[in-house]
Amino acid sequence: YECNINRDDTTIRGTLHCWDVTKEKTCRIIGLCPGLAYNFSVNGTYSSGDENLNIKSSEKVYSLKGPPGPPSLTSFKVDLYTVSFCIEEPKELHPDLKLTGFKVFYNSQCDEQLINTPATRIEKEIKPGSTVTITAVAVPDQNIENSKQCSPVHVSCPASPLAPAIEEQTSFKSGCIIIGWSKPPTSSDQDISMYRIYLNDKLNGEIQANSYSDKNGYQFTLTELAANRNYKVYVKSVCGQSHIEPGSKHIFVLSDSLPSNTLTVCSSKTSGSPKLYLESMTPDGIDVAWEIPEQKSVVITGYQMFKNSLLYGSVIPPEINSLRIRDLTLGDEITLQLVALTKPPPTEDLSTQDVNEEVSEKINKEKKDISENLNYSCCEPGQKLNLHYIGLVQCPTKVWCEKVTGHSALIVWNKNEELKAHYVQPEKYQLTWWPGEEAEKGIGTDCTDEDHFVLTNLQSNTIYTVVVEARSMKKIRNENTDNGEERIFILSTKSEKIKLKTASPPNPPSNIGVVSSTCNSVKLAWTSPREHGVEITELQTLQLRPDSKEVVFENLSEKSEYLFRIFALNDEYFDLLPKNHRLKKLRYIPEGTSMNLIESMWLPYSSFVFRTSGTDPATNLTVSHCATTSITVKWTNAVVHGTNQIQRIVVRWVGVEEKASNNKELSISQLAKLPKDANFFEIKDLAPGYQYCITVETIVNLKTSLDADNCDNKWRTVCVCSQPLVASTQISIPTPKIYVSSYKGPIVNLFWETPRMTSIVGKDKNGKELYQKCYLLGYQLIINDSLHATLRPEDKQCTLQKCKPGKNYSVILVVMSSYQNNNKVKKWKNNGVDYTASEPLNIKLPSKSKAIFQENEDTNSQGNFLIDWSVSSQEAVKEFSIKWFLHNDQVTITKSLIVNKLHCYIPVNRL
Repeated sequence: YECNINRDDTTIRGTLHCWDVTKEKTCRIIGLCPGLAYNFSVNGTYSSGDENLNIKSSEKVYSLKGPPGPPSLTSFKVDLYTVSFCIEEPKELHPDLKLTGFKVFYNSQCDEQLINTPATRIEKEIKPGSTVTITAVAVPDQNIENSKQCSPVHVSCPASPLAPAIEEQTSFKSGCIIIGWSKPPTSSDQDISMYRIYLNDKLNGEIQANSYSDKNGYQFTLTELAANRNYKVYVKSVCGQSHIEPGSKHIFVLSDSLPSNTLTVCSSKTSGSPKLYLESMTPDGIDVAWEIPEQKSVVITGYQMFKNSLLYGSVIPPEINSLRIRDLTLGDEITLQLVALTKPPPTEDLSTQDVNEEVSEKINKEKKDISENLNYSCCEPGQKLNLHYIGLVQCPTKVWCEKVTGHSALIVWNKNEELKAHYVQPEKYQLTWWPGEEAEKGIGTDCTDEDHFVLTNLQSNTIYTVVVEARSMKKIRNENTDNGEERIFILSTKSEKIKLKTASPPNPPSNIGVVSSTCNSVKLAWTSPREHGVEITELQTLQLRPDSKEVVFENLSEKSEYLFRIFALNDEYFDLLPKNHRLKKLRYIPEGTSMNLIESMWLPYSSFVFRTSGTDPATNLTVSHCATTSITVKWTNAVVHGTNQIQRIVVRWVGVEEKASNNKELSISQLAKLPKDANFFEIKDLAPGYQYCITVETIVNLKTSLDADNCDNKWRTVCVCSQPLVASTQISIPTPKIYVSSYKGPIVNLFWETPRMTSIVGKDKNGKELYQKCYLLGYQLIINDSLHATLRPEDKQCTLQKCKPGKNYSVILVVMSSYQNNNKVKKWKNNGVDYTASEPLNIKLPSKSKAIFQENEDTNSQGNFLIDWSVSSQEAVKEFSIKWFLHNDQVTITKSLIVNKLHCYIPVNRL
């Protein structure tokens, strides 16, 4: 039972077991748990008289030996397809208990070999793509059961990855080779952890994989390689964990790929520096050049020049292969030497870094000393070049230009016959020219033995810079070679720069205008063209002189437009023509060919459109209003051109009479004189229904001479007449009237009466009225201001169909009449037709609306029927019509009511 137990002056909760023994002095206890410690004591009970005495013995501790605790797996190490580990003794082990050894289980299968000591390292091979679970148990030396299995550790071997593709990259140092590669494609279970590099089948180094190199590629440098010796290099990809965290429960061993492609590489020895050659000698210094060497495994990153074994200038960029040695005096002897550099100093710019002064003292030592003391990796020093600064050529003393055109210029200079000390006579002269200040593009060169040269193919209106250079070719022997090689170099001296500006095309004649004109001649004038370095030889219209400023054209057509074009001819245009062009030899443009010329900026011209004097007659003569005794006409005034002047306007009209022979004959005409700006006139006192021929005449003064004075004898007057207009006065007939006879649904029937076709036109001498007979030509039906139909004279009615209810229609009937018969009207193309319109007739059909009937039962037994109704609007209602039908009599009765009566009684005649 559970109770409180006193232990070391403390009370703890525990389980107390009791056995009662009466006569025996021993007690056998079974069922104790192994591995636990038990406290035993004996309580004796004695009786003394009436009292019981309890005496407790001292406690004895008894411990049982149980199985040991589980061991642990430690010290894991991985290699290619192999894992190794050690077994640590269990922490729970009885002091009196000893272990025989340990047993290892792989994937729950026990290994037959018994591990005797914990320090023993156990190795296990893992197949690629598989996982092994490892556990262990402790085996005691007594007949006690083994310990429980320890915590399992899972060991996996990734599948073999793909091998990379390697390539050799450029090396900047001798004895070194750089190889590079990119990450090969992998799956999620083939994550590459490192790359191992093998040199001649031996491991040379390894690179841990990282995300930056996975994107940008990997590099590995093989160093301390012997020169001119071949090496075989390949790389393997490795998956797995090279470093294992303590306590890891899942471990990945290493798995490598097949070898990559094998490269055979060779570390070449650094070659020598380029050899210097003398290029030219000028008053500004000595120009030396060298050829850029071809290096297979070493890249030239710059050059350093030495003058007289001392440093000269800064580091020269690798793309430069020439240098000018300055600060020289005539007669100086110098020694030049070039060193090629292969590696820039750390954190320094090659183009601006100078070599320290210590280098200049050691430049003549052995190549090894130079390489060790330079901050650069360098090649062998080049051959020395010994030079003597004498024998310069003498430049021209004066240079100028002549005969500058748009595309050429003549350059002239003086040859100096008196030589100075250390100077020689030039063999030839080289000219260099370019557009603008700096020689950037469009540079041209040429040479001559003369003291002048013509520059051609120049751009017009461009400033050119020209330099004349005196040259002489000399030979120099290389003393450092066995065969005494000779090279040719240039002695040159440049003149001062001169500038010239090529000519530009002249401006064409401007401000062309008409000075004076007549109907058959015109006089034009202009402002002379402006020259820009090119002389104008003549002005081409009629082969005029270059200083001409006007021209006269005669025998022209009246009131006609002409295109005038004037050209400014110059020699530059003819020089640029094709070789076989017919105008190249003529040097002028024959008459009649000016419109087919080759367009060129050197043939400027101006165009001008002019019109000879003349007058356009009055136009658009129309009738603006017509009455029975008057006609109002309007027109557009005549237009004068050039020097013509309008004096006045004359309106002339005459009646057209009908003869028995049906020919029209003009009687004596009448006229009216109007101001020159009048554009309408009302002709009054005309006979009704008669036709009149009307014309508008413009009186114009014409100039007969191109002289500037305005004498009367140099002017004449002419009359310009418009096209005749035939118009008739109106006929006084009664205004027609049109009616709506009936309508049904969308159909409306119209009706009218034939108008009276006689009219009173006046009275005779006796006061008797005179009548005019008219002819009815037909009708025009106009609906909503649009012509709907043209009807015959015998028609008196018309039917309108498809009318829309509720829409307004404005109907006008127009009567067409004439005082002539139909044949005469057709001959004159309806001139003299009179139109008489009726008053507008407004029609609006009622909207389609259904009546609503409501029957109220009447209790009366006799009387009449009362019908009442209501309408929404009485505006369009004229009357009401009520119809009812008598069944017994078979009769329909209709009753009409006025619009304001809204009820009706239907009588009841019988019951």
